[in-house]
Amino acid sequence: MPEYTLAFLIALGMALLLTPGVILLARKTGALDAPDARKVHKLPIPRIGGVGIYLSFMVSVCTIITMVMIVHTETIKLK
Repeated sequence: MPEYTLAFLIALGMALLLTPGVILLARKTGALDAPDARKVHKLPIPRIGGVGIYLSFMVSVCTIITMVMIVHTETIKLK
């Protein structure tokens, strides 16, 4: 499986796992954007939703980098 496909799947899975937790954290800490006359949304929206996406991306990148380094190291040892 190509590295970019694996990276996408890791990021997708982590985002699906982390986003609900980040939403819950936003509600507990009060990090919500309240609706008013200038805004479109009718319910409070979490303001830190990007944290889950960022963490998912970073986990994916770090995992792929580690895997590539391990494979590269093993390839050098075999030569």
